[in-house]
Amino acid sequence: MREKALRDEISAIAGAKAEGREEGRAEGKVEMARDAICKYLEVRFGEASKKLQKQVRQIGKLGILDKMMNDIYTATNLEEAQTVIKQELHN
Repeated sequence: MREKALRDEISAIAGAKAEGREEGRAEGKVEMARDAICKYLEVRFGEASKKLQKQVRQIGKLGILDKMMNDIYTATNLEEAQTVIKQELHN
């Protein structure tokens, strides 16, 4: 019984560690997507994009960020970038 309890505890710990690693990877991907979008906005539109970058930093869903990243590169001016971000936030 004691050995079974120990094995169960070890299994639970291993599962928790794996789950933690997965969450860490997901958060890392979200952060990388945020960074890429914000870097693009900074390089393309400079200081005028700071407010927009702040909005992007608050997004925590990778799917939204991925779609936004694909669409943001077609923006030719800051207003178009704002429209892309606004649309993705409301989808």
